[in-house]
Amino acid sequence: MNPDTTANPQANPTSAREIPSEVCDSLTLLHGPEAFAKHLQQMLASGRRYVDILSQQLDHSLFANRAVCDALSALVRAHRQAEVRILVKDPKPLFGKHHALLALQKRLTSKIKIRQLKIEPQNENQGFVIVDQRQLLLQHHDGEFDGFSNTNAAPEAKALLEEFTLLWQRQSAEIAELRPLSL
Repeated sequence: MNPDTTANPQANPTSAREIPSEVCDSLTLLHGPEAFAKHLQQMLASGRRYVDILSQQLDHSLFANRAVCDALSALVRAHRQAEVRILVKDPKPLFGKHHALLALQKRLTSKIKIRQLKIEPQNENQGFVIVDQRQLLLQHHDGEFDGFSNTNAAPEAKALLEEFTLLWQRQSAEIAELRPLSL
């Protein structure tokens, strides 16, 4: 075994709690809101067309992050057929305070759609983001920042997207507070 390719934990004096993630090829284990926001921003920056999000209430530290919203804005503006679908389990905490993603959605209503779930998904604790049907950011327990990012997760993303699409089409509803005003 080549010592140059093997990670030596004693070669780096940084303590384990300062390291936000552990990397293995396309899979990165994530711990903490900063690591999640960083990887989400990177996924969105490399994305081309589709973003699907399932979240309890679009946690501010992740989805109202300025860099994340800027990357999402750039993604949807770069391709005229870009589409962002967001399913929220409980939208009530979103209202009454500024949320950068909601502000972006109001400016780009034809590209970014947010709906409320009427039922719990199969794994009600998970939250995830899927970019271009192959990149996956998953929180094991939505609202807690422990999970992973996988930039090459097409099989896992396909299974989650099948459930997501079914929920989007049959078990979700528009959120009245987000409907565009008609004149």
